[in-house]
Amino acid sequence: MSVLRMKKVFVIAHRHDQTAIADELQEAGLIEISEIGDEEDVSRKSEEKLYTCRADQLGLEVTKVEYVTSFLRRAKPPKSGMISGLVKDRPVVSQNQFNNIDKKLDFESLYKQCEDLDARLSTLQREEQELSVKRESLSPWQSMKIRFDQIKPSKYFELVIGQIKFESVEKLIEILDKEHPETDLSVISKKNQITSVAIFFFTPHRGAIERLLANNGFERVVFQDLKMTAAEETASIDERIQTVKERVLVLKNEVLELTKYSRDAAILADWLKGRQARYIAQSKFGQTDSTFVLQGWIEERKEDVLAKLLKGHEAIVDFSFADPEVNDRVPVLLRNHRWIRPFETLTRLYGMPNYNELDPTPIMAVFFFLFFGMSLGDFGYGFVLTAFCLWLKKRLVITDAGREWLTLFALGGVSSGIVGVLTGGYFGLNAESLPGALQGIMVINPLEQAFVFLMITWGLGVIHLMAGLSIEFWDSWRRRQFADAIYMTLGKMAILIFATVAGSGWFALTVFEKQSAFYVGLTSIGVSGLGLSSLVFAVFSGGAFALYLKTIARTVGRRFEKLKVESEDIIGAIILLTFLVLLAVGMSETVWGLAAAALLFVGAFVNKPARQLLISLFSGLYNLYGMTTYIGDVLSYSRLMALGLATFLIGFAINTIASLVVGYSPWGLPIGILLALVIAIPFHIFNIVINLLGAFVHPLRLQFVEFFGKFYENGGRAFKPLSFESDNLIFKEE
Repeated sequence: MSVLRMKKVFVIAHRHDQTAIADELQEAGLIEISEIGDEEDVSRKSEEKLYTCRADQLGLEVTKVEYVTSFLRRAKPPKSGMISGLVKDRPVVSQNQFNNIDKKLDFESLYKQCEDLDARLSTLQREEQELSVKRESLSPWQSMKIRFDQIKPSKYFELVIGQIKFESVEKLIEILDKEHPETDLSVISKKNQITSVAIFFFTPHRGAIERLLANNGFERVVFQDLKMTAAEETASIDERIQTVKERVLVLKNEVLELTKYSRDAAILADWLKGRQARYIAQSKFGQTDSTFVLQGWIEERKEDVLAKLLKGHEAIVDFSFADPEVNDRVPVLLRNHRWIRPFETLTRLYGMPNYNELDPTPIMAVFFFLFFGMSLGDFGYGFVLTAFCLWLKKRLVITDAGREWLTLFALGGVSSGIVGVLTGGYFGLNAESLPGALQGIMVINPLEQAFVFLMITWGLGVIHLMAGLSIEFWDSWRRRQFADAIYMTLGKMAILIFATVAGSGWFALTVFEKQSAFYVGLTSIGVSGLGLSSLVFAVFSGGAFALYLKTIARTVGRRFEKLKVESEDIIGAIILLTFLVLLAVGMSETVWGLAAAALLFVGAFVNKPARQLLISLFSGLYNLYGMTTYIGDVLSYSRLMALGLATFLIGFAINTIASLVVGYSPWGLPIGILLALVIAIPFHIFNIVINLLGAFVHPLRLQFVEFFGKFYENGGRAFKPLSFESDNLIFKEE
């Protein structure tokens, strides 16, 4: 289990060489800088503020660069191809290009140009939007021949325009004809249940007309800044919109010209972040008038590398290494074989292990690999998945993290192929239609032997849980927590083993009807062992046996020391001894078991050790009750069978549908074969994608909940050395 060993490092050097040393340490990427503790008698407040201020200033510069990169990225035409469009464009740079980017790019000039173009574009786009809104508001009045500057009150007549609901128009016309026959209402247009109207009336009747219109839901429309007719104003607006669009196009072309600097801007952003990280690290240094002190963490195996680097500086006064102390929160760095390394991604998803905890990745990798294959379970699908992932690794320029994800899914495809060969899974084809050679290497047909396949998943679940408990046992033992290792973990393992033996024998006798003495004996051994292990677990895990030993030791010890022995201890020891004897006999005779329980309950009322024993037994019984969750844990592995069968059945259904059109051949042309391919290929791709999601999520859940839940504490923090790290760049070898 590979959590790498760490050492604490202390460096003292002259202040005049601080920047050069910090730069070299960042380039080497060896040390994670930590705060100097309060116990160190080093004054550093003024220097801390200086470097913190510099880091804040660089933070502002980073914000400006990220604004420029975002602005230029939006101006770039989208990349062709579905895969390329989904992958972030990352510049490939050499270390020399990265180090000198600040000298190559005149960023301030670029920033001002982008800011100016962005402001002008925003203004024009806002103007275009406002014109479009105004044009839309004029659309109902296109047929009206009256100019807007003529819509104003006079001494005798007045014209108003507005909108009213469609169903209210006829009612309003009737009322106007009855009460104000001299008034004229003209319908201009109708749209979306709204009618636009113009009303001509005598000015002296304004008050009555306005009340009448308000009562019928009339909403007046006023265009204060327009003079011509609606059609003429619309034509004018169209011309202005066209002019704005042309100006926007010119500005966008100017922005497009600037996109040639987007690569350099992206590099500069990461360069500034690296410089900011260095200033933040320097703010953690301790400072005196002539020296500085840094403290941090380094991999134990890289002590010599750092020592060689530091000895090359005349400014170095002293440096030393020390083992972590008990209360240190040591950073964690995982290191596994290259085939195991992709699975570290899954461990990080859950949380890094503590420094003194075992790395679960190697064991988790084996089970995730197996469970992924069982969930997809098809050789053809696995081959397609592996080939696709390997092609993407070769085709795309991506980070190491992205390559690890592709490797993980490629390994999942390999696992699926192996399981597919053993279960006869080939693109959902029926096992009977496979060649004899492929049928000969089949181990099980999940469709015809579904229950056997289900029991295999349960058996793997038990093995998986036992692996988790084994790690818990080893972890407790190496921490010298012997009571937990023996009483709790070994007890759980014993119960799980005997429950599995009993269940296996019972299934063989009842479901598979294997009526033989072997399975009868297997069931009997399992049941007896389950009862005994449960009893021992309840007694030991709750501390009842330990309490008995303490009582006996206290009684005997006082006797040897010639001290007065408390009668309560003597009585308690007798009660406890009698109880344990009756309990052992009661395993086969119920009467004696009841007698043991009665003795303990009665003794609990008159004797303190007996009361403590009763409480301990209840605690042990509660622990035993907690073991019932393992039933649900084992049953949850049934999802592996369900996912594997779902993949096969969907593929089988696709093949069945495609086979219905294979024979279709009008005019002697093999159109049916083409139709079958048109049906089969996209739907098989869909089947791969949809079941790939389940094949990843559900095995991952089994690791995180059932497996990690048995032993894993996590809570560790990842080792983050001072270095130039980037999620946006790909560094190439010089």
